[in-house]
Amino acid sequence: MSYSFASFRCCTSICFNLWIKEPSHDSLLYKCQPDKELTTVMRWRWWLDYLAAWQMLLLKRNLGDFKAVFRARRAFKRWRKDFAADRQRIQQATTVKDLPERRPFSLLWQYYAKGKKRFSDLP
Repeated sequence: MSYSFASFRCCTSICFNLWIKEPSHDSLLYKCQPDKELTTVMRWRWWLDYLAAWQMLLLKRNLGDFKAVFRARRAFKRWRKDFAADRQRIQQATTVKDLPERRPFSLLWQYYAKGKKRFSDLP
């Protein structure tokens, strides 16, 4: 399993069109992520969002951004049920199940933990 920025798949233009209308990354992941990966990816996203929020507060002393992350998470939780029809339509319209361009590693892990700063450094 890979969990990265590219962990969602948009094999049709549907996801892109929805992203233009609603640029919430959580909603885009929710709409486009395959069923078999949705729970795991959304749990990672939840954890990473809150980790980033605490980093903003403790290391960067930015209370406004800290609060914004919590507001965004609450808003997504309220709106998630409204995306169910979009998610179903996207999943049914998917024509390619596995993307050959998808890498089996996390971009976040490679960047922050392993120090891979350039694309050419990736495995």
